[in-house]
Amino acid sequence: MNCDDWNDINLLDNYKKKLISNYFKDCKGKYMFHNNVLYVNIDSWGIEKFYIYNSLKQDYYNIKYENFNNTYEIALSIQIGNWDIFKNMEIYLEKINEINVNYYFVIIDYYAAEDNINYLINSYPNSVIISAENKGMDIGLFLINLMYIKYKNYNHEYIIKLHTKTNDDFRNESLNNLIGTEEIIKNNIRKLNENNNGIISGNRIYKYNEFKDAFTYNYYHLEKLIKYIYKEDIITNNLEFYAGTMFISKIEVFNVFNMRTLEHIYNNLNNYESLDYYWYSIFYKLNINNKKQILDDYNSNKDTKYPNNINYCIRTNRPGLRDCMIEHAVERLFGYMCKKLNLEITN
Repeated sequence: MNCDDWNDINLLDNYKKKLISNYFKDCKGKYMFHNNVLYVNIDSWGIEKFYIYNSLKQDYYNIKYENFNNTYEIALSIQIGNWDIFKNMEIYLEKINEINVNYYFVIIDYYAAEDNINYLINSYPNSVIISAENKGMDIGLFLINLMYIKYKNYNHEYIIKLHTKTNDDFRNESLNNLIGTEEIIKNNIRKLNENNNGIISGNRIYKYNEFKDAFTYNYYHLEKLIKYIYKEDIITNNLEFYAGTMFISKIEVFNVFNMRTLEHIYNNLNNYESLDYYWYSIFYKLNINNKKQILDDYNSNKDTKYPNNINYCIRTNRPGLRDCMIEHAVERLFGYMCKKLNLEITN
């Protein structure tokens, strides 16, 4: 990808202009193509990615199994990014056997082997099993789940989000707080039903006015997400998030997402190869407002530099700079969405 390839957005054909207008109205700027991706550098906004396909319908996931005898109030959404960790989590899933829930398993393609899929089918016959690429960490898989629910028009009241968090102590604490026993599950649902609560967190809650550092390196992406969804500047009093992104929530918290917003946010999440401009600018001390410099720097140093923290972790086996990527901003966005409905986050 070469910055000299940028062209005026007015030169795009009508189909691609219409694609962009689904998300951004009357935008001006420049565009270029790379690996079937349309990059648009929108004036006064920044770079957004649009995926160009041979048809208007894009399949973001593969359905491996569908079998709901009934649709229940509670959707249990489990993102599987590590099969061994999932197996360790199953002791907690046993607590849910006496409660009517719909199981959703969203598993990255790497682990969607026939043996694993058959195991899930045999163990959880009343379930939906979906595979998807390893994109956006657990946030990407969760957005895939929301896409599926919206596409099927299922009317759940609550959603429990769990994922294969690698830190054993953190994961077990969150699981125990959310679904540790049948009574804990019922009590958490009761708190959502009887009080002005929107989200029950499995772990620590961070409020902007008390923990500004938890938002500092995610503010750039978060600001753009809020501007895109709500057409407003950030209201800092609405900034709250819960560590670990495992929670029980009223489904209405996510009603602000329609299919197009889900697709757009998902398309801008990171995979192994994608360049996260903000993460790269912070990690390598470059000016985020000079995206040409960032792109040129990365193109000239791909062998020695990393485009995002996913790439960094895999290549170095170290934690790197976990914040600054869009995925962590989306985590914080969920709390903002809750507060916009005048609902509370609690644990």
